[in-house]
Amino acid sequence: MSVTWTSGYLQALAGFVGLVAVGGLLLYLETRQRSRVASYALARRMGLRRGTHLRSLMGELIVLLGLAFALGAALAYAAVQSVYRLLDVDPNRAPPPLLTIPILHRSDCRRHDTGGGARGNDRDTGGRPAAGRD
Repeated sequence: MSVTWTSGYLQALAGFVGLVAVGGLLLYLETRQRSRVASYALARRMGLRRGTHLRSLMGELIVLLGLAFALGAALAYAAVQSVYRLLDVDPNRAPPPLLTIPILHRSDCRRHDTGGGARGNDRDTGGRPAAGRD
């Protein structure tokens, strides 16, 4: 029961941290707006097109968010590596905790059954009913 509560707490905390990150990004954009308006007006007089300016802004945000994601993922991985063995509920029983990093592979995205319907995610049985099914 306490493990479930801890997991729920950590999920709520992760959601809150996500909201704080979005708020920080909005504050960053707000503080840069004044300098951007002045530089945009000057650049427009020099011949900068709107599309070029938009691509520049999007590039800046994508690089910023990409670096933040990479740094956050690296720090999260380091934190998990340091504590995941300590989260074992009963260390005297096998198996020990298993750490798997969720990575979506191309093979995970393919549907194995082309029949569709309610059993669209079942394995391909070649038109025969699956074992254990009515």
